[in-house]
Amino acid sequence: MNNLLMVCGIRDTRWFLGWQRDGRSVGDEFVTSVTSCSPCWVTGAGRRRAGYGGGVARIELPTGDDDGDGDELLGLWTLNPPLSAAAAGLSAAVYDCDLVDLRTRELMRMTIAGINHCTVCLETRMADPDAGVPTEDDYANVASWRTWPGFSDAERVAISFAELFATDHLALDDTWFEGARQHFTDGQLHAMGIMAGSWIALGRMQTVFDVHAACPLRL
Repeated sequence: MNNLLMVCGIRDTRWFLGWQRDGRSVGDEFVTSVTSCSPCWVTGAGRRRAGYGGGVARIELPTGDDDGDGDELLGLWTLNPPLSAAAAGLSAAVYDCDLVDLRTRELMRMTIAGINHCTVCLETRMADPDAGVPTEDDYANVASWRTWPGFSDAERVAISFAELFATDHLALDDTWFEGARQHFTDGQLHAMGIMAGSWIALGRMQTVFDVHAACPLRL
């Protein structure tokens, strides 16, 4: 179950396991492990009060409370447990992979988040600001990767890979890979492909079904 909820960045799942087991109402439970909001309401009403998200998901989702005002993101990734567990396994593998450094991985993820128009992805950050992650200026300038002075040559290659993988994959041709190998090994490029594919698929799930998180996620 922990792997299942890795898709939405929730690591402390004790309250959710209780709901799954006995069907009790989640109500206004707190989730403090996924956000800088402390505490963070998991209900839709809490999200609207905090100004996050908007509208209602395009499909009926399990909410965990009696009034149907539960967390949409959690509902999306618990609707079909076997498939959601498989998606969570891929997500967990991506976030546990150390072949690509965390900063490069985050720049790629944010590039695809913008292309996907995934509000959950765009607001997600790593919990440890000292873990070598991009600055907020870096995050804000991934679309300007060609000219933003804060990126290294290798990071520009990684961002371009993510951008092309999501928008024009046939442009990732022999010439592109010849240049990319000056900065990355074949093993790293392979990992980057799986990472990009996972973010495109899972991020677009959240965008297509119009789900929102109760608060910005901190992984």
